[in-house]
Parts: sequence; structure tokens; C-alpha cells
Amino acid sequence: MQKISDFPTSRTEIVLRGSFLSHCCEYACVKSLDDAVERHPDGVVLHVDVLPGSSELVIPAGFNAWRGSIEIRLTERADHGRANRQLLQELARAFGLSQGAVEIVSGHRSHRKVVLMRGIDAGSVLAALRRSLG
Repeated sequence: MQKISDFPTSRTEIVLRGSFLSHCCEYACVKSLDDAVERHPDGVVLHVDVLPGSSELVIPAGFNAWRGSIEIRLTERADHGRANRQLLQELARAFGLSQGAVEIVSGHRSHRKVVLMRGIDAGSVLAALRRSLG
């Protein structure tokens, strides 16, 4: 027989106790902007979701709290690396870096990318993103 204290006390507890998420808590966690920006010995690693072929260029377009990534809208289509080139150029311009200092580490053929930006610290990147995102 269950005691009264064994019953869920909140809606969140009800959802988590009886679901798959209770066994995989890491997937249930909402991430912060800090999770999209990682320190790296050479600079900063940025996790981004790219939306190519948009009507306007927007860096950053938003923050995906579930994926922990920065959303970026690009005007170039994902055709023969054109969107990737625009991503690198615009990130370099936005953060005042040379184009060679910005590199896609993974996700060359995916909308989810990991980008290394050399010669900049995480604090500067986070401050700029927070200003842009409001």
C-alpha cells in the first residue's frame, strides 16, 4: 500500500514519474544560452541551427532552449556549400574575426552545426548574443 507522501505533489512530478523522461532526465532539461557557447583552447565552440533560404539574414534569429543552440537564418540556399560559406562569413563579420578564424567543425551537410571561432573568448560571445537576443 502506498503512503500519501508517495503520490506526486505537482504537475511536473506527475509528468516525470510516469514517463520515459523520468529515466532520461538529461533530455527533459531546458538549456540556457550558456550551453550553446563552449570554451575551447583556441577560442569558442558555438552550437547553431541554420535555416538556409530565408527571406532575410538574421544572426542570431533566436535560441532553441531544447537543443541548446543558436538559431541563424541565412539567405543563401543549402546548395554546393553556399549556405555554409555565408554562415562563416557572417559569423566572422558579426564577431569581428577574420574569415579564416571561423570553421565548421561538424554538421557540414546538416542544419545543426558546431562552429569553432578562434581568437575570441566565451564571455564576449555570450555578451554579444545576449544583447542581440534581448
